[in-house]
Amino acid sequence: MAPEPLPPIALACIDEAHCVSQWSHNFRPTYLHVAGILRKKLRVPCILAITATCSLEAESSITELLGIERPHGVLRYSPVRANLQLSASCDIHKYVGVGVGVGSE
Repeated sequence: MAPEPLPPIALACIDEAHCVSQWSHNFRPTYLHVAGILRKKLRVPCILAITATCSLEAESSITELLGIERPHGVLRYSPVRANLQLSASCDIHKYVGVGVGVGSE
């Protein structure tokens, strides 16, 4: 009995897409076939490639390997937004009365 066919796939997402570019040639040669399998075998019309650690050279390689149109198919954003506030603090009294940590003597 043959397996049931897959329903149509509208979008495939590749997380850590820099691996396609940086590792595919030596470490994971099968990564080079991802786009062909998605587009030809599974007929996926749209591929979303996501990475937070990508040089311009890797971006160019990713778009070429995955068949993503440049420049319209590439969105580049800084991971640090103007409306993002980062802070760190140390509460030395955090464990008072708990029996462990600073101030528990």
